[in-house]
Amino acid sequence: MITALVKLAQFNQMPLEWGKRQELLLTHPSMRRRAEAIASRYDVSPERLDEWLAESDESPDTYSLPTAVTDAVPIFSTAFKQRVITRLSLSLLLALTLTPTLAAVLLNTWQLTGGLAWLGMILGAIATVGFMLAVLNWMPLLGYRNLEQQLGERLQNQGLPIDAWGGRFVGLSPGANPRIYEGFYNWDLGFVWWVGDRLYYAGEQTRFCLQADQITQIQRRPGIQGWWRSPTVGLYWQDGEQAGVFTLVPTDVRSLRQIPPAVRQFQRDLEAWQSQPTPTPLPEELGAWTSPQIGEVTSQKLAEALTVNQVFSSFVTLGVTALGLSILAQLPFALNQVGVWYVVGTAILGAIVQFLPLLRQRRASS
Repeated sequence: MITALVKLAQFNQMPLEWGKRQELLLTHPSMRRRAEAIASRYDVSPERLDEWLAESDESPDTYSLPTAVTDAVPIFSTAFKQRVITRLSLSLLLALTLTPTLAAVLLNTWQLTGGLAWLGMILGAIATVGFMLAVLNWMPLLGYRNLEQQLGERLQNQGLPIDAWGGRFVGLSPGANPRIYEGFYNWDLGFVWWVGDRLYYAGEQTRFCLQADQITQIQRRPGIQGWWRSPTVGLYWQDGEQAGVFTLVPTDVRSLRQIPPAVRQFQRDLEAWQSQPTPTPLPEELGAWTSPQIGEVTSQKLAEALTVNQVFSSFVTLGVTALGLSILAQLPFALNQVGVWYVVGTAILGAIVQFLPLLRQRRASS
Protein backbone atom coordinates (compact mmCIF):
# COMPACT_ATOMS: atom_id res chain seq x y z
CA MET A 1 0.00 0.00 0.00
CA ILE A 2 2.79 2.44 0.92
CA THR A 3 4.82 1.79 -2.22
CA ALA A 4 1.63 2.08 -4.28
CA LEU A 5 1.03 5.54 -2.80
CA VAL A 6 4.55 6.59 -3.78
CA LYS A 7 4.10 5.31 -7.33
CA LEU A 8 0.79 7.16 -7.54
CA ALA A 9 2.53 10.36 -6.44
CA GLN A 10 5.21 9.86 -9.09
CA PHE A 11 2.59 9.27 -11.79
CA ASN A 12 0.79 12.50 -10.86
CA GLN A 13 4.12 14.38 -10.65
CA MET A 14 3.47 15.11 -6.98
CA PRO A 15 6.13 15.54 -4.28
CA LEU A 16 6.02 13.08 -1.40
CA GLU A 17 5.70 15.84 1.16
CA TRP A 18 5.02 19.54 1.49
CA GLY A 19 4.85 22.03 4.32
CA LYS A 20 1.90 22.52 6.63
CA ARG A 21 1.28 25.98 5.17
CA GLN A 22 0.73 24.48 1.72
CA GLU A 23 -1.30 21.60 3.18
CA LEU A 24 -3.75 24.11 4.62
CA LEU A 25 -4.53 25.28 1.08
CA LEU A 26 -4.90 21.80 -0.42
CA THR A 27 -7.76 19.34 0.13
CA HIS A 28 -5.62 16.40 1.26
CA PRO A 29 -2.47 15.59 3.27
CA SER A 30 0.86 14.81 1.65
CA MET A 31 1.69 11.28 0.51
CA ARG A 32 4.32 10.99 3.23
CA ARG A 33 1.79 11.80 5.95
CA ARG A 34 -0.57 9.20 4.49
CA ALA A 35 2.24 6.65 4.48
CA GLU A 36 3.12 7.51 8.09
CA ALA A 37 -0.51 7.00 9.12
CA ILE A 38 -0.58 3.55 7.49
CA ALA A 39 2.78 2.64 9.03
CA SER A 40 1.60 3.70 12.48
CA ARG A 41 -1.55 1.62 12.20
CA TYR A 42 0.34 -1.54 11.26
CA ASP A 43 3.31 -1.02 13.62
CA VAL A 44 5.87 -0.34 10.90
CA SER A 45 8.96 1.33 12.35
CA PRO A 46 9.99 4.80 11.07
CA GLU A 47 13.29 3.34 9.87
CA ARG A 48 11.56 0.66 7.83
CA LEU A 49 9.14 3.24 6.40
CA ASP A 50 12.06 5.42 5.27
CA GLU A 51 13.61 2.40 3.55
CA TRP A 52 10.39 1.65 1.66
CA LEU A 53 9.98 5.26 0.62
CA ALA A 54 13.59 5.45 -0.57
CA GLU A 55 13.26 2.20 -2.54
CA SER A 56 9.96 3.27 -4.11
CA ASP A 57 11.33 6.69 -5.01
CA GLU A 58 14.17 5.26 -7.07
CA SER A 59 13.81 5.71 -10.82
CA PRO A 60 14.89 2.48 -12.54
CA ASP A 61 15.79 2.38 -16.22
CA THR A 62 12.64 1.92 -18.26
CA TYR A 63 11.52 1.93 -21.86
CA SER A 64 10.15 5.19 -23.21
CA LEU A 65 6.39 5.45 -22.78
CA PRO A 66 4.01 5.65 -25.74
CA THR A 67 2.12 8.87 -26.40
CA ALA A 68 -1.13 7.36 -25.13
CA VAL A 69 0.48 6.95 -21.71
CA THR A 70 2.36 10.24 -21.53
CA ASP A 71 -0.81 12.07 -22.52
CA ALA A 72 -2.40 10.66 -19.37
CA VAL A 73 0.10 12.54 -17.17
CA PRO A 74 -1.76 15.66 -16.02
CA ILE A 75 -0.46 19.10 -16.97
CA PHE A 76 -2.65 21.03 -14.52
CA SER A 77 -1.37 18.68 -11.83
CA THR A 78 -1.24 18.75 -8.05
CA ALA A 79 2.51 19.39 -8.30
CA PHE A 80 1.92 22.45 -10.49
CA LYS A 81 -0.74 23.74 -8.12
CA GLN A 82 1.54 23.29 -5.13
CA ARG A 83 4.34 25.20 -6.87
CA VAL A 84 1.98 28.09 -7.62
CA ILE A 85 0.64 28.13 -4.05
CA THR A 86 4.16 28.01 -2.59
CA ARG A 87 5.39 30.79 -4.87
CA LEU A 88 2.36 32.95 -4.07
CA SER A 89 2.66 32.33 -0.32
CA LEU A 90 6.36 33.22 -0.25
CA SER A 91 5.82 36.30 -2.41
CA LEU A 92 3.05 37.55 -0.12
CA LEU A 93 5.20 36.83 2.93
CA LEU A 94 8.06 38.89 1.50
CA ALA A 95 5.79 41.73 0.37
CA LEU A 96 4.15 42.01 3.79
CA THR A 97 7.35 41.79 5.85
CA LEU A 98 10.25 43.05 3.75
CA THR A 99 8.50 46.27 2.66
CA PRO A 100 7.83 47.63 6.20
CA THR A 101 11.30 46.47 7.28
CA LEU A 102 12.93 48.53 4.53
CA ALA A 103 10.67 51.48 5.39
CA ALA A 104 11.72 51.29 9.06
CA VAL A 105 15.41 51.06 8.13
CA LEU A 106 15.13 54.15 5.92
CA LEU A 107 13.24 56.14 8.55
CA ASN A 108 15.88 55.30 11.16
CA THR A 109 18.72 56.06 8.75
CA TRP A 110 17.24 59.46 7.90
CA GLN A 111 16.46 60.05 11.60
CA LEU A 112 13.04 61.49 10.86
CA THR A 113 10.97 62.64 13.83
CA GLY A 114 7.56 64.11 14.54
CA GLY A 115 5.23 64.63 11.61
CA LEU A 116 7.78 63.49 9.05
CA ALA A 117 8.21 60.19 10.89
CA TRP A 118 4.44 59.65 10.96
CA LEU A 119 4.22 60.48 7.27
CA GLY A 120 7.01 58.00 6.54
CA MET A 121 5.26 55.27 8.53
CA ILE A 122 1.99 55.87 6.70
CA LEU A 123 3.73 55.78 3.32
CA GLY A 124 5.49 52.56 4.36
CA ALA A 125 2.15 50.97 5.25
CA ILE A 126 0.64 52.11 1.94
CA ALA A 127 3.62 50.68 0.05
CA THR A 128 3.21 47.37 1.92
CA VAL A 129 -0.45 47.08 0.90
CA GLY A 130 0.44 48.16 -2.64
CA PHE A 131 3.08 45.45 -3.05
CA MET A 132 0.67 42.90 -1.57
CA LEU A 133 -2.01 43.84 -4.11
CA ALA A 134 0.55 43.66 -6.94
CA VAL A 135 1.52 40.14 -5.88
CA LEU A 136 -2.15 39.10 -5.74
CA ASN A 137 -2.66 40.56 -9.20
CA TRP A 138 0.27 39.00 -11.07
CA MET A 139 1.49 35.90 -9.26
CA PRO A 140 -1.56 33.57 -9.43
CA LEU A 141 -1.48 33.38 -13.25
CA LEU A 142 2.27 32.92 -13.69
CA GLY A 143 2.85 29.66 -15.54
CA TYR A 144 -0.54 29.59 -17.26
CA ARG A 145 1.00 30.51 -20.60
CA ASN A 146 3.10 27.33 -20.48
CA LEU A 147 0.02 25.31 -19.51
CA GLU A 148 -1.86 26.75 -22.48
CA GLN A 149 0.97 25.83 -24.85
CA GLN A 150 1.43 22.31 -23.44
CA LEU A 151 -2.27 21.48 -23.45
CA GLY A 152 -2.69 22.93 -26.94
CA GLU A 153 0.16 20.75 -28.24
CA ARG A 154 -1.30 17.68 -26.55
CA LEU A 155 -4.72 18.23 -28.10
CA GLN A 156 -3.08 18.92 -31.47
CA ASN A 157 -1.31 15.55 -31.22
CA GLN A 158 -4.69 13.96 -30.53
CA GLY A 159 -6.10 15.33 -33.77
CA LEU A 160 -7.78 18.46 -32.41
CA PRO A 161 -6.43 21.57 -34.19
CA ILE A 162 -7.46 24.01 -31.47
CA ASP A 163 -5.77 27.02 -33.08
CA ALA A 164 -7.52 26.45 -36.40
CA TRP A 165 -10.88 26.28 -34.65
CA GLY A 166 -10.24 29.47 -32.66
CA GLY A 167 -10.14 27.76 -29.28
CA ARG A 168 -9.88 30.01 -26.24
CA PHE A 169 -8.01 28.96 -23.10
CA VAL A 170 -10.42 28.91 -20.14
CA GLY A 171 -10.89 27.55 -16.66
CA LEU A 172 -13.96 25.39 -15.96
CA SER A 173 -15.74 24.70 -12.68
CA PRO A 174 -18.89 22.60 -12.13
CA GLY A 175 -21.83 24.44 -10.58
CA ALA A 176 -22.72 28.11 -10.45
CA ASN A 177 -20.97 29.15 -7.22
CA PRO A 178 -17.21 29.32 -6.58
CA ARG A 179 -15.55 26.41 -4.80
CA ILE A 180 -11.97 25.45 -3.98
CA TYR A 181 -10.24 22.65 -5.90
CA GLU A 182 -6.83 21.85 -4.38
CA GLY A 183 -6.34 25.50 -3.53
CA PHE A 184 -7.55 26.73 -6.95
CA TYR A 185 -10.86 28.13 -8.14
CA ASN A 186 -10.76 26.20 -11.45
CA TRP A 187 -11.42 22.47 -11.51
CA ASP A 188 -10.14 22.01 -15.06
CA LEU A 189 -8.30 23.98 -17.72
CA GLY A 190 -9.03 23.59 -21.42
CA PHE A 191 -10.16 25.23 -24.63
CA VAL A 192 -13.63 26.32 -25.68
CA TRP A 193 -14.75 27.06 -29.24
CA TRP A 194 -17.83 26.81 -31.42
CA VAL A 195 -18.43 25.32 -34.84
CA GLY A 196 -21.77 26.13 -36.45
CA ASP A 197 -24.49 25.71 -33.85
CA ARG A 198 -22.35 23.71 -31.40
CA LEU A 199 -20.10 24.74 -28.54
CA TYR A 200 -17.17 22.50 -27.63
CA TYR A 201 -14.91 22.21 -24.62
CA ALA A 202 -11.76 20.08 -24.45
CA GLY A 203 -9.75 19.91 -21.24
CA GLU A 204 -7.78 17.44 -19.18
CA GLN A 205 -10.70 16.31 -17.01
CA THR A 206 -13.62 16.41 -19.42
CA ARG A 207 -14.76 17.03 -22.99
CA PHE A 208 -18.23 17.82 -24.20
CA CYS A 209 -20.43 19.48 -26.79
CA LEU A 210 -23.59 21.56 -26.43
CA GLN A 211 -25.94 22.72 -29.15
CA ALA A 212 -26.96 26.38 -29.07
CA ASP A 213 -30.57 25.52 -28.21
CA GLN A 214 -29.41 23.29 -25.32
CA ILE A 215 -27.92 26.31 -23.52
CA THR A 216 -30.85 27.80 -21.62
CA GLN A 217 -29.04 30.75 -20.05
CA ILE A 218 -25.72 32.58 -20.23
CA GLN A 219 -25.21 34.52 -17.02
CA ARG A 220 -22.33 36.45 -15.53
CA ARG A 221 -21.51 35.08 -12.08
CA PRO A 222 -19.70 37.02 -9.33
CA GLY A 223 -16.99 34.41 -8.73
CA ILE A 224 -14.37 35.13 -6.07
CA GLN A 225 -14.71 38.59 -4.54
CA GLY A 226 -11.12 39.37 -3.59
CA TRP A 227 -9.43 42.73 -4.05
CA TRP A 228 -9.03 41.68 -7.68
CA ARG A 229 -12.43 40.27 -8.52
CA SER A 230 -12.67 37.20 -10.73
CA PRO A 231 -16.17 36.95 -12.22
CA THR A 232 -17.12 34.00 -14.39
CA VAL A 233 -19.62 33.16 -17.12
CA GLY A 234 -22.22 30.61 -16.07
CA LEU A 235 -23.72 28.35 -18.75
CA TYR A 236 -27.00 26.67 -17.83
CA TRP A 237 -27.90 23.79 -20.11
CA GLN A 238 -30.48 21.05 -20.66
CA ASP A 239 -30.26 17.98 -22.86
CA GLY A 240 -33.47 15.98 -22.57
CA GLU A 241 -33.77 14.91 -18.93
CA GLN A 242 -30.20 15.93 -18.16
CA ALA A 243 -29.47 19.47 -17.00
CA GLY A 244 -26.70 21.32 -15.26
CA VAL A 245 -24.58 24.43 -14.98
CA PHE A 246 -20.88 25.15 -15.16
CA THR A 247 -18.80 28.31 -15.17
CA LEU A 248 -16.04 29.39 -17.53
CA VAL A 249 -13.42 32.08 -17.04
CA PRO A 250 -10.83 33.23 -19.61
CA THR A 251 -7.35 32.24 -18.43
CA ASP A 252 -5.38 33.55 -21.39
CA VAL A 253 -4.96 36.85 -19.52
CA ARG A 254 -1.80 37.80 -17.66
CA SER A 255 -3.23 39.29 -14.47
CA LEU A 256 -6.37 39.09 -12.34
CA ARG A 257 -7.10 42.74 -13.13
CA GLN A 258 -7.63 41.74 -16.77
CA ILE A 259 -10.24 39.09 -15.96
CA PRO A 260 -13.40 41.27 -15.56
CA PRO A 261 -13.13 42.93 -19.02
CA ALA A 262 -12.15 39.58 -20.56
CA VAL A 263 -15.23 37.96 -18.99
CA ARG A 264 -17.51 40.71 -20.32
CA GLN A 265 -16.15 40.27 -23.85
CA PHE A 266 -16.34 36.47 -23.57
CA GLN A 267 -19.99 36.68 -22.53
CA ARG A 268 -20.78 38.99 -25.45
CA ASP A 269 -19.08 36.57 -27.85
CA LEU A 270 -21.08 33.63 -26.47
CA GLU A 271 -24.37 35.51 -26.67
CA ALA A 272 -23.65 36.66 -30.23
CA TRP A 273 -22.89 33.08 -31.29
CA GLN A 274 -26.00 31.68 -29.59
CA SER A 275 -28.30 34.32 -31.08
CA GLN A 276 -27.22 33.57 -34.66
CA PRO A 277 -25.87 30.02 -34.86
CA THR A 278 -25.05 28.83 -38.35
CA PRO A 279 -25.44 25.08 -39.02
CA THR A 280 -22.12 23.90 -40.40
CA PRO A 281 -20.85 20.44 -41.36
CA LEU A 282 -18.95 19.12 -38.35
CA PRO A 283 -15.38 17.85 -38.54
CA GLU A 284 -15.34 14.07 -38.32
CA GLU A 285 -13.38 14.07 -35.05
CA LEU A 286 -16.12 16.12 -33.32
CA GLY A 287 -19.18 14.19 -34.44
CA ALA A 288 -19.49 11.85 -31.44
CA TRP A 289 -19.10 14.39 -28.63
CA THR A 290 -21.99 14.55 -26.12
CA SER A 291 -23.30 16.92 -23.45
CA PRO A 292 -21.31 17.31 -20.17
CA GLN A 293 -20.82 14.17 -18.10
CA ILE A 294 -19.15 15.52 -14.95
CA GLY A 295 -19.38 13.20 -11.96
CA GLU A 296 -18.52 13.72 -8.30
CA VAL A 297 -15.77 16.31 -7.86
CA THR A 298 -13.71 16.79 -4.69
CA SER A 299 -13.95 20.42 -3.60
CA GLN A 300 -14.51 22.74 -0.68
CA LYS A 301 -16.73 25.70 0.01
CA LEU A 302 -14.87 28.92 0.70
CA ALA A 303 -16.14 28.76 4.28
CA GLU A 304 -14.51 25.34 4.66
CA ALA A 305 -11.22 26.31 3.02
CA LEU A 306 -10.73 29.60 4.87
CA THR A 307 -11.00 28.74 8.56
CA VAL A 308 -10.17 30.74 11.67
CA ASN A 309 -7.27 28.38 12.42
CA GLN A 310 -5.79 28.97 8.97
CA VAL A 311 -6.04 32.74 9.29
CA PHE A 312 -4.52 32.63 12.78
CA SER A 313 -1.69 30.38 11.54
CA SER A 314 -0.98 32.84 8.73
CA PHE A 315 -0.81 35.71 11.21
CA VAL A 316 1.59 33.78 13.45
CA THR A 317 3.87 32.93 10.51
CA LEU A 318 3.74 36.53 9.36
CA GLY A 319 4.48 37.93 12.81
CA VAL A 320 7.43 35.61 13.42
CA THR A 321 8.92 36.41 9.99
CA ALA A 322 8.49 40.15 10.53
CA LEU A 323 10.10 39.85 13.96
CA GLY A 324 13.04 37.91 12.53
CA LEU A 325 13.64 40.43 9.74
CA SER A 326 13.44 43.31 12.21
CA ILE A 327 16.05 41.72 14.45
CA LEU A 328 18.33 41.04 11.47
CA ALA A 329 17.96 44.70 10.47
CA GLN A 330 18.86 45.69 14.06
CA LEU A 331 15.71 47.74 14.49
CA PRO A 332 14.87 49.06 17.96
CA PHE A 333 12.25 47.43 20.21
CA ALA A 334 11.20 50.70 21.85
CA LEU A 335 7.55 51.58 21.31
CA ASN A 336 8.37 55.25 20.76
CA GLN A 337 10.65 54.46 17.81
CA VAL A 338 10.04 53.19 14.28
CA GLY A 339 11.26 49.66 14.87
CA VAL A 340 10.24 46.07 15.45
CA TRP A 341 6.64 46.72 16.46
CA TYR A 342 6.00 48.97 13.48
CA VAL A 343 7.16 46.20 11.14
CA VAL A 344 5.12 43.49 12.89
CA GLY A 345 2.02 45.69 13.12
CA THR A 346 2.22 46.82 9.50
CA ALA A 347 2.68 43.24 8.26
CA ILE A 348 -0.36 41.99 10.19
CA LEU A 349 -2.39 45.02 9.10
CA GLY A 350 -1.54 44.19 5.48
CA ALA A 351 -2.67 40.59 6.01
CA ILE A 352 -5.96 41.78 7.50
CA VAL A 353 -6.49 43.97 4.44
CA GLN A 354 -5.71 40.95 2.23
CA PHE A 355 -8.26 38.70 3.94
CA LEU A 356 -11.10 41.22 4.36
CA PRO A 357 -12.93 40.62 1.03
CA LEU A 358 -12.59 36.84 1.34
CA LEU A 359 -13.83 36.84 4.94
CA ARG A 360 -16.82 38.92 3.85
CA GLN A 361 -17.62 36.48 1.04
CA ARG A 362 -17.02 33.53 3.38
CA ARG A 363 -19.62 34.89 5.79
CA ALA A 364 -22.09 35.41 2.95
CA SER A 365 -21.62 31.89 1.56
CA SER A 366 -21.67 29.99 4.87
